[in-house]
Amino acid sequence: MGTSKQRNASFSVYYRLLVILKQQGWTYVQEDVPLKLSSGSAYVVDPDHWTDDTIQDSDLPWVYFDENGDPTRQGVRVFDDGAEVSTNDYDVNYLTQEITMNIAVAGDLTARLEVYTVRLREGYPDRTELKQVQLPMVAYDLPSTENRPYAIGRADVWAKRDLVIDILATNEAQRQDLTDQIQRNITRIPYFKFDAEGYINSDGSLNTSFDKDGNFVKSMLVYGRNYPRASYLRQPRGGSDKERWRSIVQLEIQRVE
Repeated sequence: MGTSKQRNASFSVYYRLLVILKQQGWTYVQEDVPLKLSSGSAYVVDPDHWTDDTIQDSDLPWVYFDENGDPTRQGVRVFDDGAEVSTNDYDVNYLTQEITMNIAVAGDLTARLEVYTVRLREGYPDRTELKQVQLPMVAYDLPSTENRPYAIGRADVWAKRDLVIDILATNEAQRQDLTDQIQRNITRIPYFKFDAEGYINSDGSLNTSFDKDGNFVKSMLVYGRNYPRASYLRQPRGGSDKERWRSIVQLEIQRVE
């Protein structure tokens, strides 16, 4: 990401969308998921766990925010022969979806995983990526920024950004639900400042120093004349079948930086 301000804005939008998906019920819990030793003391979900009917769920992102937008480790819970293991005794890599044990394992490891049923990414997928992605998916872009002095004699800058959110669903009802829920809730976007890491560290671990109140700077305001507007799109001629149930939510956000 080009600048720290762009990075902070992107992280803030990603955070808000994750919390909306959690609050609106776009998660589910996988119980008794078998774990298999991958290397050293690192475990992954046993590949044999997935069937032809469930393999599309194998890359669903693990949940690490609760309904209040606070970081939580409760989305990934580990059990050793049925006994729950303390979160102090294992580390979770949310990027590679690996669990590293810090204690000796007595028996069979299983996990209780809460996962998002919607994939979220920055940037709309290109044609090659569209063939690979699983739906439903939400992609967002901050394509342009306009900066101007906030007031004479002040160093503050009034920044206006376009925000475009694409929704690719698997059917009409799903598209309508996702579009409506995002359109109604995206207006309340907190702007966070990050010194180095985001809410996930570069090693994939949860950033325990992330504090939604401590990192909070101020809200990004939705520009009054451009309240989030939604458009339902037809599948483009010659386009991907995955764009059949596509919609876009567009808005302008402003804040003083």
